[in-house]
Parts: sequence; structure tokens; C-alpha cells
Amino acid sequence: MYNPDLFQGDIKGIAGQEPGNERAAILGPQYLWSGGVVPYVFGSSIRDQHLK
Repeated sequence: MYNPDLFQGDIKGIAGQEPGNERAAILGPQYLWSGGVVPYVFGSSIRDQHLK
């Protein structure tokens, strides 16, 4: 459902940004993943044939 009062129709806002001037979701280096690596784990329902 699109709401014209929200950023891109469905985002309430980005913390630390002035409404209408949102430019980035990253507000500082402390919010970046350490070493640029995003950790993840495949769920047990994912089989080997799906990983190739």
C-alpha cells in the first residue's frame, strides 16, 4: 500500500536525516560490517543442490 506521506511510499524515515533530505542509510563507519563481510548462515531447509 503506497502512502504519499512516507519516503518512497512505505518508509517512515531514516534516523538522523531531515525529512525530504534522506541520502543514505549508513550514518557512520560504526554501522558498517566489520571488514566488509556480512555474516550469514543457510537454514537447514536449504539443500546442497541449491548452493551451486
